[in-house]
Amino acid sequence: MNKTLNFKTFKSFLQLILLVISVFGFSQTPALEMASPAASNGVVYTYSTNLQKNTDNPSGNTFTAYTTPSNLSATFTVNNQTYTGNNTYNNQPGSLFFGDVALGNSTINAPAYQLLNSLGNVSTAAPWTADNNQYTSYNSTAGTGINIASNYGIRTLISTNALGAQSTTGRYKMGEVTITFSRGVNNPLLHLKGLGGILGTGFSFTAEFTVKSVLNSSNKEILGTTNLSLPSGTNLTIDNTAKTINNSYIGLTNPATTNSGRGTVNFQANDIKTIVLEVYMNGNSAGQSWTASNGSLADAFLMSVSAGESDLRVTKTVSNATPTEGSNIVFTVTASNLGASNNSNVTVNDLLPSGYTYFSHTASTGTYVPGTGVWTIGNLNDQANATLTITAIVNATGNFTNTATISTTSGIADPNTTNNTASVSTTPVITDSDGDGVPDSLDLDDDNDGILDCTENGLDKPVNQIFELNGNASQISSNEVQLTPALNSQAGEMWSYGKIDFTKNFSMPFEAYLGNNDAGADGMAIVFQNDPAGINAIGAAGEGIGARGIQNGVVLELDTYSNTGSPALDPVADHGQIWKSSDQTAITSTVALPNLENGAWHAVVVNWDSASQTLSYTVDGTLVGTYTGNIVTNYFGGANKVYFGFTASTGGLNNDQRVRFSSLCSLPLEVDTDGDGFPNSLDLDSDGDGCPDAIEGGDNITQTMLNGSNAIGSNISGTLNTPAIATVDANGVPMLVNSGGLADIVGDVGQGIGDSQNIMVNSCAVPFICDSNMYMVQDSQAKLYRIDTSTNPFNFVQIGTGATYPVNATGYNPTDNFIYGISGGANVAKSLIRIDANGTFYNLGVISGLDIAAGYTSGEIDNNGNYYIKLAGTGNNKLYKVDIATRTATLIPLSRNINFIDIAYSVTDQLLWTQDTVSRQVVSINPVTGAVNDTSYVHPINDYGAWFGSGDGKIYASSNSGSVFTMFDKVTGAPTTISASQASTNNDGAHCVTAVIKFDNYCYKLPTTVAGTQVPSNHGITALGRAGADNSNWPMVRQSAWTVLEAKTKGFVVNRVANPATDIANPVEGMMVFDTTAQCLKIYNGTVWSCYSTPACP
Repeated sequence: MNKTLNFKTFKSFLQLILLVISVFGFSQTPALEMASPAASNGVVYTYSTNLQKNTDNPSGNTFTAYTTPSNLSATFTVNNQTYTGNNTYNNQPGSLFFGDVALGNSTINAPAYQLLNSLGNVSTAAPWTADNNQYTSYNSTAGTGINIASNYGIRTLISTNALGAQSTTGRYKMGEVTITFSRGVNNPLLHLKGLGGILGTGFSFTAEFTVKSVLNSSNKEILGTTNLSLPSGTNLTIDNTAKTINNSYIGLTNPATTNSGRGTVNFQANDIKTIVLEVYMNGNSAGQSWTASNGSLADAFLMSVSAGESDLRVTKTVSNATPTEGSNIVFTVTASNLGASNNSNVTVNDLLPSGYTYFSHTASTGTYVPGTGVWTIGNLNDQANATLTITAIVNATGNFTNTATISTTSGIADPNTTNNTASVSTTPVITDSDGDGVPDSLDLDDDNDGILDCTENGLDKPVNQIFELNGNASQISSNEVQLTPALNSQAGEMWSYGKIDFTKNFSMPFEAYLGNNDAGADGMAIVFQNDPAGINAIGAAGEGIGARGIQNGVVLELDTYSNTGSPALDPVADHGQIWKSSDQTAITSTVALPNLENGAWHAVVVNWDSASQTLSYTVDGTLVGTYTGNIVTNYFGGANKVYFGFTASTGGLNNDQRVRFSSLCSLPLEVDTDGDGFPNSLDLDSDGDGCPDAIEGGDNITQTMLNGSNAIGSNISGTLNTPAIATVDANGVPMLVNSGGLADIVGDVGQGIGDSQNIMVNSCAVPFICDSNMYMVQDSQAKLYRIDTSTNPFNFVQIGTGATYPVNATGYNPTDNFIYGISGGANVAKSLIRIDANGTFYNLGVISGLDIAAGYTSGEIDNNGNYYIKLAGTGNNKLYKVDIATRTATLIPLSRNINFIDIAYSVTDQLLWTQDTVSRQVVSINPVTGAVNDTSYVHPINDYGAWFGSGDGKIYASSNSGSVFTMFDKVTGAPTTISASQASTNNDGAHCVTAVIKFDNYCYKLPTTVAGTQVPSNHGITALGRAGADNSNWPMVRQSAWTVLEAKTKGFVVNRVANPATDIANPVEGMMVFDTTAQCLKIYNGTVWSCYSTPACP
């Protein structure tokens, strides 16, 4: 067919489609293509169109506008024409143009932009199969994706008249066509249709191209690195070296249709923004004329482009912007393909920064490697999303900004790289309990008492001293336990002595060994429990890996046997699950695991996040189970502190099953010695004896080295949360107790436990001196008094500030020189109280074994430290002997019911002495047999509330009314009044029973002070021979004397000693001599000799 101006159909086609697609393996591979609407008729030299998204390419042709992130346009421009004058074909400037107009020798009007089936067709009607399979759209299978009845192209014409008489077998440049994309694209496709034409039956010709230039977005030439290829087509030949696109058909049979040059050329390079094509006219027949048919000879063809691009986006969120150190945090990473094309080889890089420790992850697709942070997604289709959640533990220090970056190696362009990176940051809440600047998670001494947390929580020991090993469990090494040997019908358990606090976050790593027999059984259970049996809890025999039947607990299993019965069928593979310990009710579904019985140790991490109340565990990095809920209420019976341990069992099959820890100190186990709710590691007085741990530790810390909260430091007004102003090392340990520190003893880090957890030893308490002093404890808020015997009546001198509760049944312990008593009051009833010489009261804890029906008002301690107390009331015979060290009481039944209000011990007869308040008789009690023996004397009063035993065997008592302080005859019970005393209530006496009680001496009676009252002296020695018969005579007339001496020429001579201090070996208090050296009368006061220079008697 002639291509003259009266031809109505033109047979050449060019199409370039830039398409971004993402291969997910689905049939749809969206591409960006040229589509409707058509342009207006007429000749143009430049044309621009926005590429549209073919959403169901290659099987369909549904086009939508594409604006991600903005329109992608392709602009075709004719430039650098070789022949610039008006052509004879349609009388338009130049020989190369788009569209057509019915002028000159042209008889048609045609648009520059029209359907691809407008010329050069092989098929004559739909479905145009022979035409469509010549073209390949972006990222599509060869020969698919373009439909000439739906896709559009640029109608391009070459008028040959300007070639004049040149040979019709030559190749002549007619001009250039520049294709410009609005932004750089990767690997665009150029579709050419209808190359070739014929005049009559003897002259064929064709349009051809040489790629002159390929420029990137920076206007840099990249032609040399651009590879040209032909994915599909007919008669097109590509010379990648010469960069030519030629039509190989030179025959004369249907060169404009069936044998036309047609197909798709792939420009393989990244960031192509501009393609410059030199357009040639090539003649295939000699002896013909370019100006035939009055200059109406022309070749028409179509050009179109396809492109693909994929706007990859990554977003990131975090579950908590202000997490607590040690808590779980969840990062959610979403990878999106905003289109237009499917993409492949997509990856996201998200390596956790140093501020977080990886725990687990879940990926909706692909794989995530925590060690590298690479999430390999693979295919990500147009409009598809993929999600990765990473659960991490918040560290105390480090980088807290987490960044994710998305990328691909598919070669598909990303039109918007600003959304390829996403970051989130957190501001962790860091716990620093002692305010020393070192976070608790890094601080080896959280309370700055100088004793390491590991030591205070009892974790500085071999594993068998941290866990109770039961059944077949045995220690292999200091950090390893074998739960079962490789024998049938074995069961082993290990339970922590300390407890885990579920109000706090924890992450607990350890290793599990499940044996090397893949056909063995049964596995092991990780158990948290509040069973009443505590460390002696045992599960049902042969059930639930040894854990089923344990009360108030949850089990995290490592199960190596597939049950075929109850509970529900297990997976064939080794597996894990969380279940209720009492009846094995499933809490989570089972998760299959790789072979655990492979002779290898397997890393297990158990994690608890208290804020979200989430318990989870991983095995070799695989998340096995996650439970979120109120675990304390739902499973622990309301207890937030529970035991932790392991169980394992074997039956007819077996395996060697073990557990080991890399760091026992890192276990989240806590010990609370005094039960005050604070673990020892955060308790500055772990045993509750009132003396700071820092002082009771193993080094030489003194009170002056402590702050106001009794932590090591100098801030005397501080609290535990106020800095102690103490120099600490990088691990938070006070330098005072480190090697070379002022208080250090053994040259190590920190100080030893010392007596900080021994309530029976109080390093702050000041002991008494076992001497003649007698003490009284009295008042509703108990206070300590010393009885001053230098006055008459005796005076009670208060020592210290006392307690806030009553204390009775006191006794002085000669073995440690402290006074002990029994507390009263609602909050401290039946507790053992220690009192020191400063009058400080220390509560040592409840005494076990006592009858709590009534109080205890009578108490005494013998010379061996045995503490005796009597249940108050007349209707019982219950005397108890209390072991002070263990705070346990043993009943000593008395031979009869009796009531008394205090007792005293005599070291000479080893009996207890008191008064029966009913019979008013003094009685003795044998503390060994409980025998009660009465004396005969009936006393007029029965309120002797404070009794004292002297080291010489004498027994004394003070009445509550204060009327008398008395010594008792141990045979008759008769009293001898020593002095008047003071009234007292809620009282009891205490004295060191091995010390002799001594009273101050009186040299004369008090003179009479009441007029008319006579106090005659009834004894005298006279040299005058005048002793009288009545009170008016001598010596009675001398008032208020024990004895009277009288003489006129004689003297009273006492012993004369030159040096009493050295010459008298055993002076006695009150002894009087004449010191011949000092020339004075001297008196010995029990300590020193003093001159008697001021007479005391008239």
